[in-house]
Amino acid sequence: MEFSNKENELITKENIGERKIHFSRSVAVLGVVIVRNKGNVYVLVERRGKDMDQPFKWCVPCGYIDWNENGTGAIFREINEETNLNMDTFLNGEKLVYERLRQPWYVSDNPHTSNRENITLRYGCCVDVDGDLPEVSNINCGVNEVTEVKWLDVTDVGASEYDFAFGHETVISDFIKIVLENFGVSK
Repeated sequence: MEFSNKENELITKENIGERKIHFSRSVAVLGVVIVRNKGNVYVLVERRGKDMDQPFKWCVPCGYIDWNENGTGAIFREINEETNLNMDTFLNGEKLVYERLRQPWYVSDNPHTSNRENITLRYGCCVDVDGDLPEVSNINCGVNEVTEVKWLDVTDVGASEYDFAFGHETVISDFIKIVLENFGVSK
């Protein structure tokens, strides 16, 4: 899968030159991918690597918008990089129940909800999968970024063995409520 993003530049004392740098709030994206399969409901999750913020905690695919990229492009890229799931192929091959991948279902811009003051665009989808769950892996990730990727039964989201980063367990629950209200998707 091809992406047109240009990775954000790392500014160092060696490459700053005469440029003036303005610190500003970053825009992050996160994607809640829900699958209904054989009477069960699963969410795509990953376990963060040792070099990441909140290491070894679980989360949904997430990351920052790069240059030359819109929100949809960023979440498709992040999902592909972190889970090896090609969203174009995935969405075309399954029965789409609910989709908010072209526009976010929620925007968090409160500077007091995070120590980073990120603006976060939340995207999501729910699909029915008749056969096996799509294969996912961390093969496209940078070293020590993601240690494990899996389809987690949504009933296990609050279980003690799944400690979530960034409040993502609440994000998953909020998205499931939206899908329930609109389409009667049951846990």
